[in-house]
Amino acid sequence: MESGQRFAVLVFQKYVEGADIEERLRDYTDRMLYLIERVGGRIAWSGRPIGVVAGDSANSWDVVIIVEYPTPEAAMRLTSDPEYIEAMEARSAAIDRFEIHACIPVIDAPR
Repeated sequence: MESGQRFAVLVFQKYVEGADIEERLRDYTDRMLYLIERVGGRIAWSGRPIGVVAGDSANSWDVVIIVEYPTPEAAMRLTSDPEYIEAMEARSAAIDRFEIHACIPVIDAPR
């Protein structure tokens, strides 16, 4: 991966079930939005999966999020931030399981 190259992460999340999940999710989401923006990142897209169109998926997810960062280094700064590490405690209260996939552009689409 080249330094300075555009970079994104594809995030899959399954929520914890429970009565106060909305409050826990709001806390985690608010923290993460602040931290992502602080390193120059942004939420490019988020949505609720409604079904598998093609392929075979053993996982079901509550939300899929694409986060864009200006560089891989920006994303790495986020993961070493003490506030990010603290936010991971909020994540474990709200997110049952997750996958995060690092992605680099294959086709440089216009912005």
